[in-house]
Amino acid sequence: MSDEHNTTETPPVKVWMVEDDGPYREQMHSLLNERPGIECPHSFAACDDLFSAIESEPHPQVILMDIGLPGMNGLEGIKQLADVAPNVRVIVLTVFDDEEKVLRAIDAGAAGYLLKHASTEEIEKGIHDVLSSKAALDSQIAQVILDRIRTEKPKKNPLSPQETEVLYKISEGLCNKEIADALDISAHTVSFHLRNIYKKFDVHSQAAAVSRGIRQGLI
Repeated sequence: MSDEHNTTETPPVKVWMVEDDGPYREQMHSLLNERPGIECPHSFAACDDLFSAIESEPHPQVILMDIGLPGMNGLEGIKQLADVAPNVRVIVLTVFDDEEKVLRAIDAGAAGYLLKHASTEEIEKGIHDVLSSKAALDSQIAQVILDRIRTEKPKKNPLSPQETEVLYKISEGLCNKEIADALDISAHTVSFHLRNIYKKFDVHSQAAAVSRGIRQGLI
């Protein structure tokens, strides 16, 4: 008996987009839908439209969001999404114009921060990175965070030595399994430490944890 009917394909990653620049939004919407394994059924010009869809449709896995939006801005949108759709990963996709906005977006709960000049391949990688519990940060953004925050006075470390090690490995872009292998501990222990880090820092994403750790001079 043929087993061709028993094979199952991995469903595409559902991505939505919030961007008020019409030509860029339409271009990126088309490019994303051309990528194997990604489906972008919706792109919105404002957060109000996004939240109307969030209330009535199954949630996407990832949302690409600009910061400078009309009405509710992207930072406010990220915070509200953390309340109504906490499992959705948000990647900020914007122009680079304000270092403080980078930090505020990550602290608000963004899982990544990419620049609009990023290639479709880089954006696709960022999407898969955040779904693998990695932080998706443009290299220029990561350097800005390091340069900006290393000048701040280090604060007392609230983390245990092993939690600090886990946080450092996260900052290097390692996933939970890779951290477990590097530190010779179980993936369950890594997840336990990560939950403690989130609780102590009052954050909800790895990118926010890394940002907070750098702010406090811990990594």
